[in-house]
Amino acid sequence: MLSEMLENLQGKAPQEPLNMLMEFKEYSWKPLSSFIHGGIYAINRHSKGYPLTLLDHMVRISNAVSIMVAMLLVVLRGGGDQLGEMPSIQREFADCLPEIKSQLLDKK
Repeated sequence: MLSEMLENLQGKAPQEPLNMLMEFKEYSWKPLSSFIHGGIYAINRHSKGYPLTLLDHMVRISNAVSIMVAMLLVVLRGGGDQLGEMPSIQREFADCLPEIKSQLLDKK
């Protein structure tokens, strides 16, 4: 269902938030779905604990989802004076967000 939704958004939605959603799906969808639905990840982590790196990653992903929601709200509102503000907010709080592919490619 999510894949179909993302495909339907191609060419209709702003590309930057769409790219972020596709990247989120690629790296986080299966583990998050497993946690939510009581799968093997949740059972495994309950017995072994949560490494700090995993917790850090999960908080960063949660923050990224909040950024994507904010982008969507700006678009749905019609932009106005907030249009273009999200990239500066992302840069300001980059230490609390996962690195995006373009940042990783710039480092190579």
